[in-house]
Amino acid sequence: MSHPQHCLNCQAQLEDNYCKHCGQAASTHRFTLRHVLGHDFLHAMFHFGGGFFFSLKELFTRPGHSIREYVAGKRVKHLNYFSFIIVIVLLFSGAEALTEFNYTAGEVDVETRQVTEIFNEALKHHPKMIFIGILPLLALTTLVMFRKAKQNFAEHFVLNTYKQASILFLNVIFVLVASRVERQSILFAERLLSVFSMSYGIWFYYQYFTPFYTRKALFLGRVVVAAFLPLVVIMMLLGVYFKLKLS
Repeated sequence: MSHPQHCLNCQAQLEDNYCKHCGQAASTHRFTLRHVLGHDFLHAMFHFGGGFFFSLKELFTRPGHSIREYVAGKRVKHLNYFSFIIVIVLLFSGAEALTEFNYTAGEVDVETRQVTEIFNEALKHHPKMIFIGILPLLALTTLVMFRKAKQNFAEHFVLNTYKQASILFLNVIFVLVASRVERQSILFAERLLSVFSMSYGIWFYYQYFTPFYTRKALFLGRVVVAAFLPLVVIMMLLGVYFKLKLS
C-alpha cells in the first residue's frame, strides 16, 4: 500500500517513514477489516503507547468530532482503540474487585434479583463474548443507518469501540460511587447511569456524523434509532437467555 504524500495528522509534507513535524507514521492509512484484525488487535496486545489521558479527555469533551478526526488519520495523540478499551476493561475489573460491588445490592424483588444475578454471572464468565458480540452489532447498525458517511465496516467498528469504552468508563465511576451509597439508592443510580449512557451515545453519534447530513431533523431521528436499536436487540437476546436460565 503506497504512503500518502502528506501527513494525515498535520498535513505536513512527508519525506521519510515518519512525519518530521508531528511524528506520526507515514504508513498511517484508512482502516480496513484486514488491518484491524491482523495488525491493530495484535499491536494492542503487546504495545501500550501514550495518549490514554488525551483520548479520555477528548471522549468526554468532543467525542464524535475527535474520533472522526482519528478515523480520518489524526492518530498520533490518541491511544490505539483496542489498547484503550483494554485499559478501560482492566479499570472496570479493578473497580469491581476493589469494591466487591455487584448489581444486586439494591432492595429488589426476588425475580429481579434472580435476573440481575444471572446478568452478573454472564458478565463474570463471558466478558469477551459480550464485548466481541456487541461491537460488530453496533458497527453494522451505524454502517446501515449512516450510509452517507461512506465509511467501511472497519471504520464503524473503530468508532464504536471508542464509544463503548467511554460508556464502560462511566460504569467504572458508577461502581466506585455506588459502593459508597446507601443500598436503596443503588437502583436510582443504575437508572441514572442508563440515562447518561444513552445520552452519551446520542451525543457521540450526533457529533461524529453531523458533517455528512444537512437535514438535521431526520438526521437526529437516525441518531436516536442507531443509539436505541442495538439495545433493543440485546435486551431481547438477554430476555431469551434469562427465560431459559430461570425455567
